[in-house]
Amino acid sequence: DLSNANFASAKLDHANLHGAKLNNIVLSSTTLINANFAGFNLAGAKFTQADLSSANLIGANLTGVSFYMTNLSTADLSTADLTGADLQHANIANANLSNANLTGANLTGANLTGANLSNATLTDAFLTDANLISANLTGLLCQDIRLSAGTKWPVNPTQILRGKAICFN
Repeated sequence: DLSNANFASAKLDHANLHGAKLNNIVLSSTTLINANFAGFNLAGAKFTQADLSSANLIGANLTGVSFYMTNLSTADLSTADLTGADLQHANIANANLSNANLTGANLTGANLTGANLSNATLTDAFLTDANLISANLTGLLCQDIRLSAGTKWPVNPTQILRGKAICFN
């Protein structure tokens, strides 16, 4: 049981902690390149400024997780539950977020360039100043999202998005 453990600044590349209890674990500033957390319950974990590039987070429970300023580039977060996650200023470029639940997530200033958000849910999410250039938004459910003039979208998001958006400057 590693719940509430603190691994801040550790190097855990290619880690596979299959079967470990990791609720509320602290992995801030940790290197976890290619780590496998598929299907894990990481609710409440702290990954602030960590490197999870190319990590496998398929189907993981990431509710309330802090990914503030975290590198999630090319990570696979498909079908993950990111409800209430803090992804402010995270690098999520070219990541797979297909069918992910981002309800209430804060993506302020996040880099989602080239990310796959097909069939994801962004209900009540914050996308202030986020970059979604070249992102795949096919079937994206967007309802009550917060945007700004600085939010960068693909060519014409209104042709792709389902639902409605609330824009704040």
